[in-house]
Amino acid sequence: MGDADADEDEFRLKAKTNLQAGRVRLVFVADEIPAELRRVVEFLNQQMDPAEVLAVEVKQYVGEGALKALVPRIVGQTAEAQRKKTAGNRVGKQWDEHSFMADLESRRGVDQTNTAKEILRCAKYKRLYTWWGKGKQDGSFFPLKKHKGVTHWLISVWTYGRIEIQFQVMKNKPPFDAESERLELLRRLK
Repeated sequence: MGDADADEDEFRLKAKTNLQAGRVRLVFVADEIPAELRRVVEFLNQQMDPAEVLAVEVKQYVGEGALKALVPRIVGQTAEAQRKKTAGNRVGKQWDEHSFMADLESRRGVDQTNTAKEILRCAKYKRLYTWWGKGKQDGSFFPLKKHKGVTHWLISVWTYGRIEIQFQVMKNKPPFDAESERLELLRRLK
């Protein structure tokens, strides 16, 4: 993560959100990129949005003595692919309560929207911090519990009608770092 103050859970959540939204970069690295692979990479890069597919050809040149030079060349960034993936296409929108509820109601109906509103109301009542997602297509919110300087990610609510318990994040912090505690929570939720 590169930053001693970075929140590992927030990093994992952002990684998960990016994967779900398709914001990934697939990179092939070789000393030589054959023409067939170059065509496949260029085709995939042009078709996959917002995902990016690239190849990096790294030629090695050896001179006299211990002199070595590595010369990289990027393959796959065609003008058409770059045009399609310019800024604005990759950036998701910042969701808020109004936009989230409107999108959820249009996609999943009044009953699921009322459930999301009730979850949000309970989170506010319990004085939880609400983190709103930045998904391009799907909205999300995460009620967070901040306790003694530690942020606990509890659940996520999505505009496609899903509520997810954040077990993958919980397992990194007490008390849910113990599998028995996570299983007990799961049992209670069922």
